[in-house]
Amino acid sequence: MHSRPNLTPDHDLHPADPQQTGLESSDSRPTSPRPSEFQSVDPQQARDLLRQADQLGVAAASGTGTPYAFFLLGLGSLCSMLTVAIYLGSFTDERLILLPLTVFLIWFAALITAMITTARAASLGFTRRWRVSIFSWVAVWAVTCFGGSVIWKGELWFTVLAVLALTAVTVWGALREAR
Repeated sequence: MHSRPNLTPDHDLHPADPQQTGLESSDSRPTSPRPSEFQSVDPQQARDLLRQADQLGVAAASGTGTPYAFFLLGLGSLCSMLTVAIYLGSFTDERLILLPLTVFLIWFAALITAMITTARAASLGFTRRWRVSIFSWVAVWAVTCFGGSVIWKGELWFTVLAVLALTAVTVWGALREAR
C-alpha cells in the first residue's frame, strides 16, 4: 500500500478554515468575500503574505533577461573574432574575408534563433535597457567595420581597441540584462 505525501499548504499562510478564505467545497455555490473574512488576518500574517508575494514576483522575473544577456555575450564574441579576421585578412587576398564572414553570419543566425526560441513571451517587449544595449553595440560595430576596412585598415592598435570596445559594450549590456 502506497502512502500519499502530505500536500497541504503551510497553515500559517493559508488558513485551513474554508470560511476564512472564501473557499468552500465544490458542491456549494461560490460566494464573494465579505469584509469580516479579511479582518481575520493579523498584521504579521499580512506581512508574511506580502513577503511571499514579493519573493514570487522576484523569482518570476529573475530569468527573463537571461536569453538577452547570453545573446549579447555571443554577439560580442562573434564580432570580436570577425574584427580580428578582418584585420588578418587585410594582409592577404581580401577575398579571403568571405570565409570568416560566412561563418560569422551562420553563427549569428544560430544565435538569433536561440535567443528567440528561449526568450520568455513576457520579456519580448524589448525594454529601453535592451534598446540602449543594442544601439550601443550597433554604434561600436559600425565604427569597427568602417574603421577596420577603410580608415585604419591593417592597424593593429585599432583592431585591439575595437575588440576591447565590442567586448566592453556587449558585456555591459549583458550585465544590465541579467539584473
